[in-house]
Amino acid sequence: MKIGNQLCLRGALGRIELGAVSGGELVIGNRVFINWGSTIVATTGITIGDDCNIAELTAIWDSNYHAVEPGAEVKKSKTCIGRNVWIGRASIIMPGVHIGDNAVVAAGSVVTSNVDSNTVVAGNPARVVREFGSEPEWRRQ
Repeated sequence: MKIGNQLCLRGALGRIELGAVSGGELVIGNRVFINWGSTIVATTGITIGDDCNIAELTAIWDSNYHAVEPGAEVKKSKTCIGRNVWIGRASIIMPGVHIGDNAVVAAGSVVTSNVDSNTVVAGNPARVVREFGSEPEWRRQ
């Protein structure tokens, strides 16, 4: 695990699971906030950029951990969260997803495909609901 400066964990109502299994790498940038009940465990690689806000009960995965059907392999694929991303409550980020800078994932979304920068996605599966502009160094407060 590699953790940047000023990581803030709020685990008052439920524990936060952070980790990396043997061979996995979890990289968390600077000024990241992770709320209670969230699960982020790397089996291959999960990267979370600077200035991200991750709401309670969120799961970020890079593996489906079990074969879905007989003879199927376990899916493992690196997951990358860009900088200044806001992930809403009870969202699930599936293996192999890349979320662009400044994106917003609405509460309860299941993200199964890549998300472009400066977009808001919502639903199951998550779909773009709007796009917005931002300055290059803009940071959510």
